[in-house]
Amino acid sequence: MRPIYETSFDIGREAAVATLFAEANDMAWVRNPSKYPIDISFTENNQIVLFGEIKCRKVKKDAYPTYMISVSKVIAAKALTDATGIECLLIVDWKDASGWINLNEKPDSVGFGGRTDRGDRQDVEPVIYFNIDRFIVF
Repeated sequence: MRPIYETSFDIGREAAVATLFAEANDMAWVRNPSKYPIDISFTENNQIVLFGEIKCRKVKKDAYPTYMISVSKVIAAKALTDATGIECLLIVDWKDASGWINLNEKPDSVGFGGRTDRGDRQDVEPVIYFNIDRFIVF
C-alpha cells in the first residue's frame, strides 16, 4: 500500500485557502471525503456550484514558469465535471499570491514529471503543465 503523505497541517492550510477563495466569491465550502479525488466542494444555498483541488506551495508564484499537476488528477476533475456539469478549479496558494485555473482548460504542455525528493517511484508520472500567467489571482 502506498503511504499517505498529506498531514493534518496540510489539511489545515488547504482549509485556510478554501475559506479565502469561498469568502472572495460569496460561497461556503465542504471538504470532500479523503477517498474522493478532488479536495473541496464549494456551495451556495447547500447546492454544489464548484469543485476545487487545492495545492499549497512553499515557493513564490513566479518561481517556475509553469504549474505541474498529475494527468490522473485532471482526468478525475474532467470526469467529475462530465458527470455533474459543475466546473473544477485548481486553486493554488503560493508564498506571495493565490490563484486559480479551470482544470477543464487545455494544458500548455504534457510531459513526464513529479517529485523525486521522497524516493517514491509513483511520484513521477504523466503530468500536465499550465503556464503560471494563465492563473487568475484572487
